[in-house]
Amino acid sequence: MAENIMQTDRSSSMDSPILKPTIGFSSHILPLLAEFETSNAVVSEDLRTVVNDMAITGLACYPWAKLKLVIVAVLQQVATEKNKTNPDCAETGEISFTNRWSRIADGISQFFSPPFTLQRLCELCTSHHELYRSTNKFLTAVEKAVFVESTQEVLSPESYVQQVNASREAIEQLSADSATDSSSSSTSEDSSPSSSAGDLQPMDESSG
Repeated sequence: MAENIMQTDRSSSMDSPILKPTIGFSSHILPLLAEFETSNAVVSEDLRTVVNDMAITGLACYPWAKLKLVIVAVLQQVATEKNKTNPDCAETGEISFTNRWSRIADGISQFFSPPFTLQRLCELCTSHHELYRSTNKFLTAVEKAVFVESTQEVLSPESYVQQVNASREAIEQLSADSATDSSSSSTSEDSSPSSSAGDLQPMDESSG
């Protein structure tokens, strides 16, 4: 049985614009990552959910050496599909699709910890339909996220949960404050006199 330290609603679509973490840290993901590393099989729905969570949080809580293999696999699938439907990259040379993708995959593999652009990379995995139709523009966006130097740490499960929960509480508080402000504004408008322009009254011409 999966051990979920943090549990929220599960979303089945990888392209869903609804931003909410799905499974948080779950111990059953670890053997799935190990299996993927050795078999290089198709990325499972559970592993895609991990990528989706990273696209939302920008945080990693699983071994990076295994996570980056999953990210490369998902990006390669997306890029290949785009190149089939909209092949707008050069066919040969340094800027050909094949050469550009090779440099991207190599760039990701050389990171020993997650790049600080992790969230953007995962967004390109999960929201590519909304972001880019062009293969060339998609690869350019991926290149910008890959060819960086700064990195971030992989969090412990406890630190990950703390940060995600803190972010969720901050968002919920902002939403509550916004709703309160909206309600107060509406009440104020309802209670004000209906006449406009500073309650100006028509001038009595006879008084001149």
